[in-house]
Amino acid sequence: MVFELRNKAWTLMSKKEQVPAFQDMKEKIKSAIERSSRQVAEWFRDAVLDRPKLQNLKMLKAKAKRRWNWPKGGSPSGSAIPTYYAEWSFAAYFW
Repeated sequence: MVFELRNKAWTLMSKKEQVPAFQDMKEKIKSAIERSSRQVAEWFRDAVLDRPKLQNLKMLKAKAKRRWNWPKGGSPSGSAIPTYYAEWSFAAYFW
């Protein structure tokens, strides 16, 4: 409803009245874009990288190795009897 009224009012305006109104809208849009891009730049500038990719890769490999070398009981906490798999493991072979 509001959009229709604004649209009708815009079409009833003369060309001379439309140009400054259009310029004002254009400037408002431009300033909003600048403001949002400035905010995004600040977010990236303030962002702290958690861990580099190489460190993540090493951690994933170590995690896979630990997972394959769990005790036979399947408990990583060590509550099961500590009988480990053979020294060769799937993770060690493929990593």
